[in-house]
Amino acid sequence: MISEAPPVLSAPDPAPPVARWRSILMVLALLVMPPLLGLVGESRTGATPDAVALPPTVSGLLQVCMLNAVLFLVLAAGVAALGRPSWAELWARSRCGWQAWALGLGYSVAFRIGLGVLLTAAVSFKALVLFFQGKKLESLEGFRPQIENMLDPTVLRDPVYLLLVTTVVSFVVAGLREELWRAAVFAGLERWRRGILSTWKGRALASALAAVVFGIGHLPQGISGVFLTGTLGFGLGLIMLGHRSLWVAVLAHGFFNATSFVLLRVVDAAGLLDQVIGGRP
Repeated sequence: MISEAPPVLSAPDPAPPVARWRSILMVLALLVMPPLLGLVGESRTGATPDAVALPPTVSGLLQVCMLNAVLFLVLAAGVAALGRPSWAELWARSRCGWQAWALGLGYSVAFRIGLGVLLTAAVSFKALVLFFQGKKLESLEGFRPQIENMLDPTVLRDPVYLLLVTTVVSFVVAGLREELWRAAVFAGLERWRRGILSTWKGRALASALAAVVFGIGHLPQGISGVFLTGTLGFGLGLIMLGHRSLWVAVLAHGFFNATSFVLLRVVDAAGLLDQVIGGRP
């Protein structure tokens, strides 16, 4: 009995023919954006009492979301015109079914635990250094992420505001926008150095480059914020490339941000805001 031949698998869509200089300029432009935004945000930090990234009112938050959407569309149009990345190169043709949602949720939990362990270890080490130097532990205040530069945690008491930041802000303004940026960086690097994303070493290097730039974009949150967001970005890059899926990374990012806001609200409800992050009553 002659067995049937295995089905022929279709090859992935080839990258569109784009001049090398276009891809290089696209990557450079993408890598410049986050540090530039981070420096602008850092310069505004503390300039006024309400100089935070997310306004304290629902109407103000919606305006910021709309402004971010417009700016993103303008920048995306510029990047698309310059580098012309395809949806396949951005890993956007993968399915966004229940498996992607389950993976995103699972990875967000893993990131939460991993970053918690890293932060605890770093704070403990810093505390020991301060102890042996004879300094007060109050010096650790500047060692935590400056979350209050992103928003006033007390505004999360408004259920509508909390709903918006755990959905629109977490999954669209942050998750979708920032992961599309990361995917475009990877697409440009793959064009620049063909085959760089085919090995774990190449994926790790590409993820590390994007993570450093991503972390610098969070300068308003302080050095610890840069370190933590950079580490998170490194993990998001690896799972995007490992699963060849934009959506798994978007969902992991969104769930991580959403649970961060929920945890802030829980801390506030427990009356521990001042002790934990120096919240404003």
